[in-house]
Amino acid sequence: MSGVVAGRPYQWHEGEKKVRDIPNELPGINPRRQIHKILRVDGPDEQERASYVLPFMSPHHMNFFANLQYFVLGTLDASGRPWASMVTGEERFIRPVNQTYLAMVTDLSEGDPILETLSEGLTVEDGGRLVAGLGIDLTNRRRNKVAGRISRDLVHIEGKELQLIITAEESLGNCPKVNKLKRP
Repeated sequence: MSGVVAGRPYQWHEGEKKVRDIPNELPGINPRRQIHKILRVDGPDEQERASYVLPFMSPHHMNFFANLQYFVLGTLDASGRPWASMVTGEERFIRPVNQTYLAMVTDLSEGDPILETLSEGLTVEDGGRLVAGLGIDLTNRRRNKVAGRISRDLVHIEGKELQLIITAEESLGNCPKVNKLKRP
């Protein structure tokens, strides 16, 4: 199969063809591990992955998020399209309630798709809407990620102000080798 990328003809790589042809649902098989197996990529095993992807926020991640003045928040709309917004506030506009809940109060611009998407959110009973966040400290290049769910039961929108609570299901920090400061 071929296509056009940046105005130039493009031939699909053999590995891309294999990934494209993987069924959408593989019952009982982690799709990421399946892709690694097909492409013969040595990835971390589940035990190694579990050592750095946590099912909750560590105290270190909680403190990191609490000291940020900006945060990238992303989710999918009702059509499955991804949307992301940079949310900002005074230091401590993000408040970890505990290792599972991350609360924030922020103002968004009028027309921000995140406002509309979250206002049409799913309820707790429905399982909530998938959401992910990325905190970045530009002074030292540290980045921590959180992924989980948000429900409209835990979202309050008044005008441009957004108040929400994310139920964290995964939290991930960067590997130390990525965090090295570069000097000229």
